[in-house]
Amino acid sequence: MKTQTLKLLLLLLMSGTVLMAQSPSKFQRAGSTRAPSDKQSLKNSPLATSTGSYDEMDSRGIKGTAYLNPQFIEGSLIFTNGDRLDKKPLRYNLYTQQFEMIEDSDTLAIGNAAEIEYLRIADKVFVYTDYLCQGKHKSGYFELLEEGDCRLLKRWVATYHEIDPSGSSTVADDCFYRDCQCFIQFFKNPATAVSSSKKELIRSFANKGEEVKAYMKQEKLKAKREADLIKIVDYYNSIQ
Repeated sequence: MKTQTLKLLLLLLMSGTVLMAQSPSKFQRAGSTRAPSDKQSLKNSPLATSTGSYDEMDSRGIKGTAYLNPQFIEGSLIFTNGDRLDKKPLRYNLYTQQFEMIEDSDTLAIGNAAEIEYLRIADKVFVYTDYLCQGKHKSGYFELLEEGDCRLLKRWVATYHEIDPSGSSTVADDCFYRDCQCFIQFFKNPATAVSSSKKELIRSFANKGEEVKAYMKQEKLKAKREADLIKIVDYYNSIQ
């Protein structure tokens, strides 16, 4: 019943059209999306301590822009106090880990992210929540793939790569690379990265692990496939 209620809330978010006024303190002027002008690497930039994103992915990813969606797309925000904003032009800056919004011809970064319950842009829904990275507690935005007592989340990041002046770099041009990784979250505890090991994934479901294992075998599901992970988490929530 709880899972059904949460899914109903998501459906309402996807179709909502109510506009409520928000305090200006929730927004701030968006920062630059360009790489540091002095050509510092991301590891040495102030963003390393605020996003912690440069070392969270296992691979360089796909060459692209700093944005998940370069163009502003109409979206909605629901805040934890029940207020909401709809039909707002939004885009997700993966490099700064901020959502940007156009308001009165100004590009603003959405602040106080912890006050956001859900954020929709195009066909994706995002949440801001705690997670573990290399044993440290952090907070950030995640795409919500499956809702319930167990959540399946996806973290998107962009890293900046520059040409090595020595000529030894394999990067032909200064550019951004985008990457993502699935996380799992139980009962709003800090989310953790999903293991590609079937054994480790099953162990994460504790006393329901054997049921999940049998379901994965029956449906021939793999821990490395996002579509399969959605089915696995949905099944786990259904047997609570």
